[in-house]
Amino acid sequence: FELIEAHWLFQNRFDGTPEFDALIETRSIIHALIDFADGSTTAHMAHTDMKLPIAFALGLDPREAVLEPVDLVEIGRLEFRKITAERYGIWEIKDEILRHPSKGAIINAANEAAIGRFLEGSCGFLDISRLIIAAHERFGHTPPESLEAIFSMDEEVRAYVRSYR
Repeated sequence: FELIEAHWLFQNRFDGTPEFDALIETRSIIHALIDFADGSTTAHMAHTDMKLPIAFALGLDPREAVLEPVDLVEIGRLEFRKITAERYGIWEIKDEILRHPSKGAIINAANEAAIGRFLEGSCGFLDISRLIIAAHERFGHTPPESLEAIFSMDEEVRAYVRSYR
């Protein structure tokens, strides 16, 4: 979901097509890294709290303090891990989703339905990725063309995931 979000936020802000990728930062302090043509990288760091994205969504003045600043000395060190499809099955469709980000609606509907199944105890945690990939394979061939098509497809995907065995 973070990569889909990055695509929609930044797709038209660059000359050419930006490349998006992800990795795991185990403390959840770094929320974005931007690699520049000169070889340098800038990090967006903040405490894990939805107040900041909500503040931006509401159009609040970003000069106002929303969160306490990150104290790098207190954090000590950061650890990064590569994301692999072997460990995170959903990763196998990453490139396809980035090529066709409108399919994010399918992924979202499938994810919400799969999490619902997990919470009710009708599937295991690791089944969530399997259910999302199955929905993507079933519905991902024709991206929705209109808002009405998105709502219709959303209902179909959720029903499919709820009944998938």
